[in-house]
Amino acid sequence: MTHTQIVIFGTGEQAMRAYYVLREEYEIMYFLDNSRSGQYFYGKKTEAPNEENTAQYYIVVCTNMKNYVEIAKQLKTYGLAELKDFCHMEAFGKKIVVVHGNCHMRILKAYMKTSEIF
Repeated sequence: MTHTQIVIFGTGEQAMRAYYVLREEYEIMYFLDNSRSGQYFYGKKTEAPNEENTAQYYIVVCTNMKNYVEIAKQLKTYGLAELKDFCHMEAFGKKIVVVHGNCHMRILKAYMKTSEIF
């Protein structure tokens, strides 16, 4: 999945770092933030998220994981799907493996951490 135009959700320190890294390869269309609508961040408009502005581009959520969980819930209420329509900044641009299991997961996790493939 290739995205050349993206939206960053967040206007904090993590969004600032992501902006400098991502702007080299992606066109950042605007920022989303629940509390800074109407302001500008790095010359880009900041909008409050809604069904219309969240459906236009892939969203990279640049917050801590606690806030990410809440934002993911919010984005899902707009009909968006995690990984298909949005993801956390740590997952963006990376291949993702989802493994579901039981007590053997610890062994698989240890293996994947030592494997060059993962």
